[in-house]
Amino acid sequence: MEPRHLLFSTSKAALAGFGRSLERNAEMLYYSEHEPLDKQMLTQQLAKANDDNEVLFSVLLLATANSSYLWFDEEHCPNNVKLCQMLREKAGRSNMRFVICPTTKAAQEGWNHHPPALQSVFGEFLSDSAELHVWNHFNADEELDSECFCSLIAKEAIQPHALTEQQAARSWWWPSILRLPATVVVIAALTEIQRRGQQIEHLQAEAASQKNESVAEIQNLQQQLRAEKNKSEVEILKLEQQLQAREKKNEVEIQKLKAEKDKRDVEILKLNLEILKLNQHKELLAEAASQEQDSDAPVHKLNQQPADHEKGEEQNRARL
Repeated sequence: MEPRHLLFSTSKAALAGFGRSLERNAEMLYYSEHEPLDKQMLTQQLAKANDDNEVLFSVLLLATANSSYLWFDEEHCPNNVKLCQMLREKAGRSNMRFVICPTTKAAQEGWNHHPPALQSVFGEFLSDSAELHVWNHFNADEELDSECFCSLIAKEAIQPHALTEQQAARSWWWPSILRLPATVVVIAALTEIQRRGQQIEHLQAEAASQKNESVAEIQNLQQQLRAEKNKSEVEILKLEQQLQAREKKNEVEIQKLKAEKDKRDVEILKLNLEILKLNQHKELLAEAASQEQDSDAPVHKLNQQPADHEKGEEQNRARL
């Protein structure tokens, strides 16, 4: 039969997260250091646990960045001390386990790198058989199901008739107080004020620690954003420089192409001029040739007339 597992904590988020991390079902019991402990309900739960063959108790202890680890100080955490005393009396130390739950990364580093003297923290609750674990997966935004929690907070709802009894009891209660020595009353009041003051200081320290951690996280995010912005600006500047270099290179190439084009245009113009000169020279030669032909024609006629005369004379002689 699978043993029962009871989880105790002042944080519902820690109970829900740690409970989901277990491979077996666990019962989650919630209590508070600012409200009275329901000892009757706790006794009933422990009585059920004693009926089982095997049971395991896990007490989840929250550790903040500036935590003083006063979980077992009766002045700061009286309900936790009472709870652990009852668990030890009912179940013994062999079935008890303490689980440290750091609430932030700073708290994890504080516990892992600078662990306190365990004996000074746990006192009489620390033994060879007691187990001590660290769970580093606390999430304050854990999804909560109210039906999964069993409350160990005492319900002090006062009925109407009870108010009447209290009012009636004041008739003898105040005189009894007044009969006490004033010193005893003052000491009790001062002790209560001191205890409440220590609780307030503890809460203020935790709130300041969480605020400092939040500020540090915001500053870290701002630094990351600045670094990413600077990196993006550098990359954009590089791209702009590359584009400018390409534009300059393209302009140089365009100028070269224009120069080559102008050079070719000049060469073509020269060729056209040479062709024009050749054509003019050709026309001049043709004109000169025609003029020579015209001047040679009369001379040929003059040379032909004596030959014809001589031929006529020969013909006459032949007749004779």
